Amino acid sequence: MNKNRFAVELPTAWRSIRSGVFIGKLGILAALLCLGFTFIASNFVPLVLLGVLLVGAMFAHAIELQHQCLHGTAFKNPLPNHLVGTALGLPMFVSFTKYRSLHLKHHRNVGTQHDTEFFSYGKRLEELSTRQLLVRSFSLKRYHQVARDILHYLFGIGKDHDGFSGKTRRAIRREYGVAIGLLVALAIPATFMGSSFLLKFWLLPALFLAEPIHFWIELPEHFRCAKLTDSSLAHTRTIRGSLFSFWFTNGNNFHVEHHLFQHLPIDRLPAVHSLIDERIVHYESGYPAFFQNQVLKRTLEHKEEANFSC
Repeated sequence: MNKNRFAVELPTAWRSIRSGVFIGKLGILAALLCLGFTFIASNFVPLVLLGVLLVGAMFAHAIELQHQCLHGTAFKNPLPNHLVGTALGLPMFVSFTKYRSLHLKHHRNVGTQHDTEFFSYGKRLEELSTRQLLVRSFSLKRYHQVARDILHYLFGIGKDHDGFSGKTRRAIRREYGVAIGLLVALAIPATFMGSSFLLKFWLLPALFLAEPIHFWIELPEHFRCAKLTDSSLAHTRTIRGSLFSFWFTNGNNFHVEHHLFQHLPIDRLPAVHSLIDERIVHYESGYPAFFQNQVLKRTLEHKEEANFSC
């Protein structure tokens, strides 16, 4: 079955974009970030640690909200999708335009040998043990690419390997420029507020919490699914999950549904799931089930095979 000709008729109303729903998501994000920052500012160590964890989790959540913006389903008009999407990516130095360009390419090429992704955590993840995956999740290799991008797009240092158009390149340059400008703007008051200001309020949550959290959000999407097939039912995974996981991943758990109908607003995906759930090849009831069945169980199987071969 071709992924672009899936035989399910959706009500026309499902395709309407309800901006108010997304604004509500932004309100929750802002409230939880403020709570996290308040905890950090308390200087009471347990609250500071809780605040750093909360802020890091919200930085990762913001990338999932950015994902909806790049598909153009957060707001009805392109401009607010672009502006809000750009802002959501700032804490983790994610260029909205570059992410959108590579991610939409992923949607076109998924299930083929030309598939690529913006968040690339390395090849052969399926072969890694649980411990190795955990170590990989804390890798800061992506920021090495971010540094290369900043040097290239802002200062012309290095070669262009992306093949983007001039318009796209200018947009990426602006977005990295805003991120660097924000970092400099925060560094100035940080000199008067103590050396740990930027570390606690931004760098520690972004580098050492948001990055691994986002790794584990993204990992299940195509992990140990069919690599070369034109069926979204086979090359992508759906995790039914809870209301909390649906909110925190911004619907990323319904990933088969998203690949089938990428222009459908995220809040409609649970309804789509009810129409196709029995046809999905890679399906898990929740995230604990995914980790148990696809991560921990596979690690134990590999150990048993290694012991048997010995």
